[in-house]
This record gives sequence, C-alpha cells and structure tokens, in this order.
Amino acid sequence: MIIGVLLTFITPFVDAQTADAGSEDSHLTILRPSFANPVICAEGETIEIFLKSIAEVTPITVKLSSPFISYTLSISAGSFQDGILTHSILIPEQVIPQIYGLYLEYSDEVIYVPNAVMIPPQETENNSFIDMIHITDTQIYGEDERTQQLEHLISEVNLLRPDLVLFTGDLVEGLTTVDGGPVGADIQFPILYEALKELNVPVLLCNGNHDFYINDYGNGVELWENYFLPIDYISQLYYKNVLFVGASTYDLTGLTAPQINDITTIFNQNSEGINIFFAHSDYASQFETVYSQGNVMTAFLGHEHIGSVYTVGTTLEIITDNSIPYPLHTSAPGHFRICRINDTAIEFYNEVESLKLFSTYNQSAVSENETKISGRIRSDHASERFDQMFEEITLPGLWELNSFENVSDLALYHNNSHTRIDIKFQNITHGLHTYTINLSKIVEITTDTTPSTQSSSQTTSSFESMSTTERSTNIFYLPLIIGLIYLNLKKRKRERV
Repeated sequence: MIIGVLLTFITPFVDAQTADAGSEDSHLTILRPSFANPVICAEGETIEIFLKSIAEVTPITVKLSSPFISYTLSISAGSFQDGILTHSILIPEQVIPQIYGLYLEYSDEVIYVPNAVMIPPQETENNSFIDMIHITDTQIYGEDERTQQLEHLISEVNLLRPDLVLFTGDLVEGLTTVDGGPVGADIQFPILYEALKELNVPVLLCNGNHDFYINDYGNGVELWENYFLPIDYISQLYYKNVLFVGASTYDLTGLTAPQINDITTIFNQNSEGINIFFAHSDYASQFETVYSQGNVMTAFLGHEHIGSVYTVGTTLEIITDNSIPYPLHTSAPGHFRICRINDTAIEFYNEVESLKLFSTYNQSAVSENETKISGRIRSDHASERFDQMFEEITLPGLWELNSFENVSDLALYHNNSHTRIDIKFQNITHGLHTYTINLSKIVEITTDTTPSTQSSSQTTSSFESMSTTERSTNIFYLPLIIGLIYLNLKKRKRERV
C-alpha cells in the first residue's frame, strides 16, 4: 500500500551546503542513508536512518524526493543511544524505481541529502550479481578543464548505469594554483559536490590525503564533514548478500586500533556473505590485518595513479588509476574500472580509458499519428569493449524532443503533455546501458475546414508562427475592425468641423 504519496513537482528543499550537515549551529548530522553512504533497498522494505544528535527528537516529516515525484514516509520506530538517533521508516510499495534524496523536517531544523536511497527496478533486484564501477583520484582544481572532465566522467557512469560506484578518495586537489592565484579546498569542494550530484546511481565515498589539506584556502576536514560525513565515519552498505565497508585514511598515519576493531567487527557480522573493503591507501601497512580478520574477499584502493591487481593473503587487492587525466603526475589518460560481483566471486576487467563514451539521438516525425526516436551509444575506444548500439522506439502522435540524457532506469514521470521514456541497451560484456528521452507532446489545435459545424482535428507544433485557427479567427474579425476604424475617422472629422 502506498503511504502518503505526493505526485507533484518539487523544488530543492535546501541549498547544497546546508543539505548534508546543516549550519554550524546544527545539532543533527545525518550518517546513513546519505549522499556518501547511501542505501539500496526494495519497495515495501523498512530502512533505518542514523543521525548524530545531542538529544532525542522526532521528525515531523520524512520524504523520498526527486525532481519528478515525492513520497511521504511513515515512521515506525525510533531510539536514541550514545549520541546516535535512529528512525525506522517504511519504503512505500509501488514506488517508482530510481535514486531519491532524503528529506527530514524537525521542529527547528531541516535536513536534505541528495542521492541517498536507491530503489532498483525489479528485474535488477532478481539478478544475482552487482555491476560496480571504481573511480578514484579526480583531484579537482577549480572551475577549469578538469571539472569539465569530471562532468564527462559522471555522464559516462550514468550511461553505463552500474548498480554502485566506489569513489576511493582524493576527490579534490586541496591546494593548487589556477591562473596565477591560489585556489583551495573551499572552492574545490562546492564544485565537486555539484558535479557529483548529477550521478544517478549510488556512490560510496571515502576521503584521501588531498581531501584533508588544511591551509589558508580551506580546511579539508571541516569541508568533508560539511558536505559528506564525519571524517572518521566508517561507511557501509549491504546489498544482495554483499557488504561494502569504507574507511578514512586521510592523514597518512593509517587506521587507529579502534577503527580496525570496528571494521572487522562489522565484517564478521556478514560471515555468510561477501565482504568488500575500500579506502584510499594503506599508508601504514595495516590492511592485511583487516583483510584476514574481516574475511575480506576484495579491496579497492586508489592513491598510486597506476592500475594494478595484487593478491594479499586470500584477498584480491585492486588499485585503479586516476579517473581523469592528471598531468601533474603523469601524462597518461584517466581510467575507471568495471567489476561484477556474483554470489561467490568478483569479476574485474582491465581499466577503461575515461572520457570516451557518448550518446546521440535522432528524431523523425513520420506522420501526425506517429513519431520515431532512435538512439545510439557511441564509443571512441579503439577496442571492441563498448560496441556501438542502436535502438528505436515508435510513439503514437507527434512529440517534440526536449533533451536526450543518460538518466534513469524507468519512466519517471508522465502526463498528457510530458513524458520520459527510456531506451535500454544490453551489452553482452558489461550489462545494461540506459539513457532517457524527455519529450513534450505537441499542442493539438482544432481547425475549421468548412463553414458548417463539422471540424477535423490536426496536430501542429506549438512554436509555429500562427495556427490555422488563429488565421481563421482573424479573418472573421477583419470586417468588424475595418468598421470600427471607419467610425473613428468619421467621428474625428465631425469634431474638427
């Protein structure tokens, strides 16, 4: 049963910076689900919301929200212990599968985090594997070419449509010089955050040493906590019998003893499933202990700016190259890595050179009763890893194409004048490729064809200069207009006499 469904357009509840951690006076910090630590769940399930708090409070309103639809959720339980506030909420049945932001309204505070809850489509729910993309070390400088490259990388991720993204640190450069002047983390973090919000799949984040920098141009710790999570928070996500756990290694000194204990304890609670660990780098050679004590099958790391795969004990350790080109260290192009996790193992592929995938579209109006839309995913890769794929759909009536995006899994919104329709591509090697068409139905105008009351209806574009109906109406009023002009001139002549 759908609970409290609001089928309406919504606007963003708060600005980006307030969204994750609130102001400095905030007494609430959301831990999970959040932008950097999302939840993947099915409709009808109950999920828990965790917040740091100074007191026990109850939210007035809890919503899942997207630009197209909003669902008001019911709160089934709550607790407060050791500074952690917990709410249990029920995900509605028949909710549209997509990624949602989480909106919490209290009596004196509002929290909104984008991309916090993913409801996958049922066909994905039934699959036994998880498609995952590993990206790392983007090290954004500021508003420059690297930011554009990050936006392209995010477009590629949306195009490939994995179940999950792991982003293993060094998201920003920290301190650099752009156009002769210093640009620090205080500028880089907002740019990064706005770009990452365009991801339409869940992303698990951990920080790296560049994200930590403290200088006159921004405190990396404060900025990380403001936009994402407490600096030492252990991220975790459980999906399809797989547990992902991420650790903070921002300060180059490695993990603390309590962190190692907490991480292995979390992993041991999933003794019957698959354990995946992710972090930026093993600065202090501690991860082998985590792998062995936590029964870790695979670990994902960054920092090295070179791709490699090792076996550490019984754990597969995968390091991926920087995900966009980084000329300060190397002239090599950027890369990301695609992996598939099944019930018993992980399949990983060679690194894929980033900034190479594109999508294109064509539209042809066959008649007033039919419109055809065709789409193609194009790759600049020299290899055959990403084949060019083509798909065509036919729609009844005439439709005008507004945009063509790599957005979602299912149609998100539909009414009599606007719809979003997906074209799906099945790649034999790498699973589902998806992108979405935004269409507006062309305005229907009734045109009189005879002086009688009979009329026929035709469909024409709303942006044409003048419709037939408008021209007919103007001709009808023309004698009246001429008569009024004649009377006005006659009146003026009488007044002059």
